[in-house]
Amino acid sequence: MKRIDCMEKYISAIKEEYNKEGCAQVTKIFYRGQSNNNYRLMPTLGRKIDGCTEDEENYIPFEQEIIRRAKLEYPNLFRDNNYIDEIALMQHFGLPTRLLDVTENPLVALYFACINNKDCDGEVFVFNAGYNAGIYSSYDKEELEKCKKVAFVRAKLFSDRQRAQQGMFMWFPDKKLNGIKKNCPIISERIKVPFDCKDSLIYELKMLGISPKTIFPDNKDICCKELIKDITKDAYSI
Repeated sequence: MKRIDCMEKYISAIKEEYNKEGCAQVTKIFYRGQSNNNYRLMPTLGRKIDGCTEDEENYIPFEQEIIRRAKLEYPNLFRDNNYIDEIALMQHFGLPTRLLDVTENPLVALYFACINNKDCDGEVFVFNAGYNAGIYSSYDKEELEKCKKVAFVRAKLFSDRQRAQQGMFMWFPDKKLNGIKKNCPIISERIKVPFDCKDSLIYELKMLGISPKTIFPDNKDICCKELIKDITKDAYSI
């Protein structure tokens, strides 16, 4: 695991990994940021149900019912979409699915590693797609299910937020719904983000155009809060 404490070190670490893209059996590099390095790499479907005490009490047995109820209650939202696009949209709205968000943009991943849990170290994962994990689209459902392995999938872009975050997904088959280990071959690097560097990195990210306003362009509450911060910052910096 590499450790970074400034943007220069992060870019250097990412560049080293990015240079592997297209070489040997690495087709594409993807990233994921987690604000607590104790978090597991697992889809929400495999996570413990809120209010339950045992890890085994998760959402896995309710997958089909979640999909059915969502489609019944919001038919206009989920109509005319295939299965992968349906669950990608459900993931967007916070429902438990077998998908995990990843991004093609390493700066977006760093943002998510920094933005919460200010008392915990964050972590950025660098994933290598290719030999160890295939890349599919939402139209490849049959091929995706046949592979029986964790894979990367590109779904429809339903919102400005997905486009801004350059989002894709990791797909977890039935046998992997409890997550993957952090030393699995899909992960080519882990980058530690110390908790006491998060605020300075968020500041540097904003200079590079990565901020709540650009990450969540469809969330007007977040955008307006950032607007107020910018106004007051400008006023007191004169």
